[in-house]
Order: sequence, then C-alpha cells, then structure tokens
Amino acid sequence: MTVRRRRAFLLSAGLCAGLSVATLMPGGCIFPDYCILIQYKGMDWCSEMKGASMWPEGQPELADPVTEEHVVACVCFNSIEQEILDNTLPAEDYDELAAEIESAVRERCAELVPEGYEHNCDAVESADAPVVTAPYEGDPSDDCLSDCAYINEPPGGSCPDKDPFECNGEAPGGSDETETETETETDGDEETGGEEAGTDGGDEAG
Repeated sequence: MTVRRRRAFLLSAGLCAGLSVATLMPGGCIFPDYCILIQYKGMDWCSEMKGASMWPEGQPELADPVTEEHVVACVCFNSIEQEILDNTLPAEDYDELAAEIESAVRERCAELVPEGYEHNCDAVESADAPVVTAPYEGDPSDDCLSDCAYINEPPGGSCPDKDPFECNGEAPGGSDETETETETETDGDEETGGEEAGTDGGDEAG
C-alpha cells in the first residue's frame, strides 16, 4: 500500500487540449498558448517489514503476525531523489531518504494493528524487533512529480526553469525554505502516454 508523501498534484490543461494550443478569437486572430507545463509522474520507492507481531495488551506470549504477508509501504520521490536512492549516494542523503521510507512502513504496520493490541512495529533494538528491508523501486505514482518542463517559449522570451523540487511545490534544491504553492484546479484531460502526467496551459500573448 502507498503512503502519501505529498498531496497528489491536480493537473490542468490549457485553453484547448494538446501540446500546440491556440485560441481562435473574434475577428480571426489566433493567440498561441506559450510556456505549456509538462508534468511527469513521480516514482514510488518501497520497503517491507518482516517479523511484525501483535498481541493482546499485557499478553506478549499470545503474539501473532500483524499480517500474513510482509508489511509494505511506499513513498513517492522526484527524479533527483530517485537517483540518490538508486546509487545509494551521497550516503547522507540516501540515509535520510531511506529513513523516510522506513518511517512510512513502521506507520503502516501500526495502522494494521487493531485497538486493544500492542505491537513491535516501532521496535528497533529489542530481541523481537522486526526487520525492515532496504528500499527498492516500485511503480510510477501520482502522489508527486518526478520532474516538469515548459515547452513552446514565446518569441524573444523564455519560460520558467524549475528543478524537480520546485515542480513539487518545494524550495529549489529541496532546501528548508518556505514551500511555494503549485497545485492547480483540474480543468482538462490528463495525458496518458508513457509516464507523462499531463499538461498545463501557460501565458497568452497578444
């Protein structure tokens, strides 16, 4: 099951569907739509928890598995984070991302435990502590964006250049600065080809 790391981004279309967008105005003038934003789906990275158990309060001798299968949780990451996880470098950044996934799987484990039961989902060093596997790549996800890019620059002008963190409404480079809002209202059909998430209309020029 997937743990939502970020709110799913709602994709919007321009004034018309497609990558070459134009609007026919009264009198026959055509105003092209510039700086169309293309958004690409993020990628889930997951971990499994093995040996998770639960028992009635005060009765650890009656322990049973939390689930018949391993507990699984995933977190959505952008393209820069995916590269760090894939290469396990830089080590400090990898450890931070891996810890985020581990926290997600421990939370998922605790969610599966019924009321009135204790569990070892949060145990780390005890003899009965469950084992959390190393992160592995999952499936494309709508929970975040892998990257984004603008196309159709206006004549003599340019379009914004966002890094993968800015595509997700975060500060450039994923710093701790105040996040910016990038969500938009759904106003069109989502692109379905490959892992492309959709398009967003940009500025108009007269």
